[in-house]
Amino acid sequence: MLSEHPYLYCENDPVNRVDPSGRKWEVIKFAGGRIVVIVSLVTAVVTIIKLWELYTISKIYAECARQMRKMLEEWDPQHPERVRYNELEKLVKEAEQDATRATGNFAAEVAKELYKLFRIIKQG
Repeated sequence: MLSEHPYLYCENDPVNRVDPSGRKWEVIKFAGGRIVVIVSLVTAVVTIIKLWELYTISKIYAECARQMRKMLEEWDPQHPERVRYNELEKLVKEAEQDATRATGNFAAEVAKELYKLFRIIKQG
């Protein structure tokens, strides 16, 4: 029995919603279980794609910042555009901050998804 409520099986309307065989609930329970599994799998796939995207973005930002830093370090101090070095240094620092921020966002999303997963496991 699902609960102590005697009319739960018929949504509190025993006159209009009858199930003399008692098999209707088994069909609903079976279909509902499959729907939950499908929704869970789709959610897991979407979450993995989202995390992979965040991971890839953080790697791109890090590589961009690394390449910019390398370019700046290899720049000839005698170059006529050397006066713009400070501006470029600022851009490189911003790129490094973006990479750090993207990595932090990725870590936060992983932690959030793990928390959700552990809550689901604990409930189940």
